[in-house]
Amino acid sequence: MKTHLKTRYLKKRVNGVNVMVHRYLMEQHIGRKLLPNEVVHHINGDRHDNRLENLMIMDRAEHCRISNLGHIETPEQRSKISLSLIGNQRRKGIPHTEETKARIAASLMGQKRKPTPEEIKEKISDGLRKFYSHNNR
Repeated sequence: MKTHLKTRYLKKRVNGVNVMVHRYLMEQHIGRKLLPNEVVHHINGDRHDNRLENLMIMDRAEHCRISNLGHIETPEQRSKISLSLIGNQRRKGIPHTEETKARIAASLMGQKRKPTPEEIKEKISDGLRKFYSHNNR
């Protein structure tokens, strides 16, 4: 068995094709080929430990979440990521669900909205009134 240089996983030749050992063992264990979105995860993190009790099938998104456990996002970062994903859905023509609409509304509640021209005029006139009333004492 050789180690794949880029990924550092063990590989071996099966029927003339180089395969990753952990993927091959899992396919033999479950009796089918792995789906394109399935990943074989090494539970203890050791890429050379290919015992079946150390291997686990999961989808790519779940594997990314497990790999990034040490990375903690702030609520603002999560909100930005969520809103960007929602924007991508809208651009692709995917309609918003009620849950998505509620998340958009909740995230926008924390943001300041632009004041209307009437509100700006009112603030200016209030400020001028306070300024002149204070200086005329």
